[in-house]
Amino acid sequence: MYSLNCSYYQKSFRTVQELLNDILESGMDPNYEILRDGKPTGESAWDLIGPEA
Repeated sequence: MYSLNCSYYQKSFRTVQELLNDILESGMDPNYEILRDGKPTGESAWDLIGPEA
């Protein structure tokens, strides 16, 4: 499951794309690191969304 390393963002998703979609739709700050099964991936959501979003 994918989520963000953020204490107040409690959502998790089966795919990283679902996570990114929720971040864009909800207006969540994309500068938090992505977690996969609770472990850091080394990438922030912003790394995957990029400035074109």
